[in-house]
Amino acid sequence: VSQAICQHGSRPDNYLLLNAAIPAEAFDASLQDPIANQNTLVPIDWREYDERTYASNWYKLFSETEPQSKMTWAGLFENISEIAPNTAFYNFYSLGDEVFELTANIENGILPPQYQGTLHWQFEGWWPLDLLKSLVPESTFGRYAWQKQEFLKGTHAIFGTADGGWSFAIEPQFPNESRIPNPLYTAEVANSMINNPTECLTFKTEPVFSATEAMLNPSANPLVRAQERYEILAYRIPALSPAMGNVNISPTKVRLTSIELRSPNIEEWRKRYSLNRRWLHSDIKNMSYSQISTVFDEFKLYINKSF
Repeated sequence: VSQAICQHGSRPDNYLLLNAAIPAEAFDASLQDPIANQNTLVPIDWREYDERTYASNWYKLFSETEPQSKMTWAGLFENISEIAPNTAFYNFYSLGDEVFELTANIENGILPPQYQGTLHWQFEGWWPLDLLKSLVPESTFGRYAWQKQEFLKGTHAIFGTADGGWSFAIEPQFPNESRIPNPLYTAEVANSMINNPTECLTFKTEPVFSATEAMLNPSANPLVRAQERYEILAYRIPALSPAMGNVNISPTKVRLTSIELRSPNIEEWRKRYSLNRRWLHSDIKNMSYSQISTVFDEFKLYINKSF
């Protein structure tokens, strides 16, 4: 919908972002924060590298006339209020949303990142039935899905992508050479180069991450180039901010009202355990209307019309 408004002339009276899987930085570039989100959105192997060497910040090396300058989530929809001045924007978020939840332990433990959080145990109480329930894990395959999506860009060919994102550019190898490939740049070398006004320009054509052909040489055809950009953002540019559906934000450049999703009857709905009885990602459709009618009342309150 944001793209329809910004690029294709859509002008709705009200725009409700509900469970919005959009990086918060898209509505306010200042929310892109690799330092604050380092433990959750930056892989350990990259934490010694200067943030300016990340694929997410590669666009900063280019002038506004170069296509690569548009290969970023930061500020993608910052001007949406100016484009649609008569549209009211609302972000309905949930701090308990398990799909958008971030954990600092995504690389810890026995399981690889893509399997973290898939099972959840919770102590229910000391009664025999409660103890029995506590022994049975709940399947939570959607947990940390947002984090995994951004974290695995470039690091997993099946669950993510094999290039772009957090994949390192590899130093050349001789034919039939059998050794573990090393990154093209060590952190020390890359950090030194990015601080040199001349040497940093090398990263435009030979970045620290493994760039694709479409990133290095965008199409001359504007329509093809636009499609390339969307695919690059989706698969090869990691977000460095939480999802809109999980944060209470007040963007400085977008006229946006944030409202937390909640229901006074959520405890009644979840008689048994379910991630500490939080408001989860699909509760808006999984709960019965009688349990969450107050949420729809809030929708009507904010958009000032009856559904």
